[in-house]
Amino acid sequence: MSSTAGPRDQTPDPSWSTSAGESAAQSATGATGAATAATSSTGTATSTASTTTATKTPANPTKAKDPQPPLRGHLRRWCLAVAVFGAVLLVVFVAFFVWTPFGQRADFQAQRSIQTHSWSFYPTWLVTWLIREQTLAVMAAVAALIGLARRRLDLAVGAVVTIVGANLTTHVLKYYLIVRPDYGFGTDNITPSGHTTAAVSVAMGLAMVAPVVARFWTLAILSLGTSWVALGLVVLGAHRPGDTLAAVAVCLVWSAIGMAAAGLVYGRPGRRNQGLGSDRLERGSVLERFPSLHETVLGNLGLTMSVLATASGSLMAFVLFVSGGVDVSLSWAGVGMTFCAALLLGLLALSIAITSRAAEKYLP
Repeated sequence: MSSTAGPRDQTPDPSWSTSAGESAAQSATGATGAATAATSSTGTATSTASTTTATKTPANPTKAKDPQPPLRGHLRRWCLAVAVFGAVLLVVFVAFFVWTPFGQRADFQAQRSIQTHSWSFYPTWLVTWLIREQTLAVMAAVAALIGLARRRLDLAVGAVVTIVGANLTTHVLKYYLIVRPDYGFGTDNITPSGHTTAAVSVAMGLAMVAPVVARFWTLAILSLGTSWVALGLVVLGAHRPGDTLAAVAVCLVWSAIGMAAAGLVYGRPGRRNQGLGSDRLERGSVLERFPSLHETVLGNLGLTMSVLATASGSLMAFVLFVSGGVDVSLSWAGVGMTFCAALLLGLLALSIAITSRAAEKYLP
């Protein structure tokens, strides 16, 4: 017999409906949970990224100012000022002592106003005889070796540029560019003085590379030697006062160019050198609490020590010449010679002192 399905057989099983509903609800709940988890993970990632960004971003977006600014600009201005000063002095000295009849006469009479009564100046002849091209090459090599021994290629380059450039410039000026008019005092041009240029340029080069701990005595000895050469050439009659003054002006120009070359090799902003080679302060000291006072006291101390060292060397050379038998006649020419000697010694001391101080301050 065949059986026919009744209405009850066509009614859906309530257990199946319940299971299907639960499964659908569970699926919907799972999807909702997955979406919530995804949203939560996204929020967590966003929160983590925000936290990381907040950590990397400083609380104060304003960049803090460096308490010790880069010194490259200061060095550039120093080089420009010294180069212009030396060039103006060179033009003034050449224009007055070479190209005007009054200047030639004053220069000639000032040299003639010196009288010597001693044989003690033969060491000066020996010193001037030793100053030649071979000696210059040796001294330039010595300055370079001192700089390299201190691991300061920049200062070594600056010293060599100063020595070589100053002496080449003096040679070109003396023999090719400066023409001495005939005003009755000779037409042979010896301006600028080659021996003075050699001595002063070597002194400037050594002042650049000298260690800070030995700088005072180094500057004193260098100033003594250069002053002895410059004054000795005038006393011996080899040069007039104007020749030596022009030589110092040439060296001033090339000291600025040498420092500029050293700054290019230095290649990065330096830090301000505090005092004479030491930038560490004791904790709790007065100078640490007042940085401006520290900069004023120790910064000026470095310049003061340089000036005192070079001035003492120049003064010692002057005393040695006077005690050795140099007399200056009591006349207008003698007064002019005294003024030229004081100006020469002052320029020598100043040029060596500021070169040394610039190397210490701007290229620490």
